Amino acid sequence: FEIAEMRGDVMSRFHNALYLGDAAERVKVFEEVGQLSLAYVAASTHGLTEEAERIRALLEEAEVAVPDVSGNEGAALLVPPNPIVRDTEENWPLLEVSRSIIHQALQ
Repeated sequence: FEIAEMRGDVMSRFHNALYLGDAAERVKVFEEVGQLSLAYVAASTHGLTEEAERIRALLEEAEVAVPDVSGNEGAALLVPPNPIVRDTEENWPLLEVSRSIIHQALQ
C-alpha cells in the first residue's frame, strides 16, 4: 500500500486492496476518486455500516440517487486463497554460482 500511496497510483492502491481483501481500503479509494456510489455499495455490502452511513449522507447532500443495496444480504467478502505451502525458509532453490576469472583475479 505504501509504495502505491507514495506514487499517487490509485489503480495500484485499488488492486492491492482487492488482492488483499481489504474492503475498507477499497471504500477509501472509491471515495477519494469521487466514486461515492461505488464507495457506498462497497461499504454497505461488506458491513462497514459507519462508513456507509457517512457516505450515504454525502450522496444525499449532493442530491445523488442512493443505490439500492437491499438485495445484498447474501454478499460475501472476496478474499484471495491462502497459499498451500507457507515455507519461508526454503522459498527458492539455491544454486551455486561459480565466480568468473575476473572476479577471482580481483580478490
